[in-house]
Amino acid sequence: MPTNFAARLNRVLIALVITLLVTQLLTLKALRQNKVNTAEDMDQAGDSEVPGVSCTATVRVRWLNQRSGPNESSPITGGARRGEAMIGIGWNESRHWLLVSTSDGSAWMYASYMRLSGGCASLPVYSAENGSVEPEAQSQRQPAVPSGNVETTAAATLSPVFTPEVQYWSELILTWAAEYQMDPNLIATVIQIESCGDPAANSSAGAQGLFQVMPFHFAAGEDMLDVETNARRGLDYLQGALERSNGDVGLALVGYNGGYSVMNGGWAAETQRYYYWGSGIYAEAVSGAAVSATLEAWLAAGGTSLCARASESLRSLE
Repeated sequence: MPTNFAARLNRVLIALVITLLVTQLLTLKALRQNKVNTAEDMDQAGDSEVPGVSCTATVRVRWLNQRSGPNESSPITGGARRGEAMIGIGWNESRHWLLVSTSDGSAWMYASYMRLSGGCASLPVYSAENGSVEPEAQSQRQPAVPSGNVETTAAATLSPVFTPEVQYWSELILTWAAEYQMDPNLIATVIQIESCGDPAANSSAGAQGLFQVMPFHFAAGEDMLDVETNARRGLDYLQGALERSNGDVGLALVGYNGGYSVMNGGWAAETQRYYYWGSGIYAEAVSGAAVSATLEAWLAAGGTSLCARASESLRSLE
C-alpha cells in the first residue's frame, strides 16, 4: 500500500513539473511575440524615424491634405480626418509645413491646421535635397505657429510687422494689453485682419468698428463705433476665448471669429482662413521678425483694399 501511494505521488509530481515547464515556455513565447509586435507598432508609428524626439500632430480641421512636398502646389498624396494623430519627423525651412509619418511612408502637412504636442518644437529641419534632417539647424528656428498654451501677458512693445494703419493705434493697444494682461501683438493681430485699423469698418454681417464686433455684444445705447467701447467689447470676447482655450492663441482666434461653440471643431471655411492668417501673423510678430511673410500674403490676398479704406478713414481723423 505505501509503495503504491508513493508511486502515485511521484506520477502527480512529475505531471505538475511538466505542466509548470509547459506554462513557462508558453509565457516566454507570448512575451517574445508581444515584444516583436510592440517593436513593429513603434516602427509603423514612425518612432524609429525620430529617435529621441516624440512629436504628435493631431488634425484639427475636417480634412487635411497630405502633400508630396512642403507647398500648396505640391501634389496631394492623401489626407487625414479631424482627430487623426501622426508622428512628426521634421520641419521645412519656414516651419510652416511638418513632415509626418503615415501608413504609406511620409507626407507633408500644413502645421497651422494641426494641434502639435510633445517635442515638435525640437524637430530638425528636413532637407528635401538630401532626404535627411539637419540637426544643426533646429536650434536656429522656432515653429511658425505656437502650439499648445502660450504666454499672453502684456509685452513692452509692439512688433513692427503690422501695417501703419494698425501701428496708428499702438499707444492704445499697449494700454489695452496692460489692462487685460494680454499680448499686444495678439490684439494687433485681431485688429489687422478684422479692420486693418479702420475705426469705421463694418461688414455685411453687421460687425462694427476696429474689432469688428457684432451688435448683440453691445449694451443698449452704446456707440458701437466708439473706439474705446468697441475695443472693450471685442477684448472681453477675445479674453473669454483665451480662457476657454487655456491660452491656446490659435483656438482663441477661432473662437473670436466663429464663436466659442466652434472651438471644439466644425470650422467653416472662413474660420479656417482666419486661423491660418491670424496664427501665422501672430507667430511671426512674437518671433522678433521685422517683416511677416504671412501678413504680406494676406495683403496680396485682399488685405490691401481693407487697409486702403482704413488709411482713408484715419486721414479724416487728422
